[in-house]
Amino acid sequence: MKRLFKVESGNLINKAREYCETKKHRFTLPRERVLSILKQAKIPMGAYQILEALSSSHEKVNPPTIYRAIEFWLKHGFIHRIESMNAFIVCCEHLQHDNFCIFICDGCQQVIELDMCHLPAPMTNDIVKKQLKITHASTEVHGKCRQCQ
Repeated sequence: MKRLFKVESGNLINKAREYCETKKHRFTLPRERVLSILKQAKIPMGAYQILEALSSSHEKVNPPTIYRAIEFWLKHGFIHRIESMNAFIVCCEHLQHDNFCIFICDGCQQVIELDMCHLPAPMTNDIVKKQLKITHASTEVHGKCRQCQ
């Protein structure tokens, strides 16, 4: 199975460390480990899958520690939550967009982050007309990848 995203080895962790230093956030070992596990994942991972991966390779980790790390990376745009799968993936466009769109293969569970990050104009117009304020938007498109068709 091919890699989900165009994240160079080590680059994401260095970028995250620099981001935390610049923004005066702590770059803790649990945060680093969670991001590293997600970076290496070939398919989206749920919190308990992350917990299992960390517990098998390191000392015992508590679920609240994992959830805090996940929430931190979500808040700061390094990972995305895939709502339909209750799972997480690394963002390949960190801080480059407020919205994201992903394609999920129903056959192999491969996830591809698509370049289209903007909401369609008719939707945006309707939101403006109704005086709504968007905090974030995620679009999930399901189907079959080339290998699974």
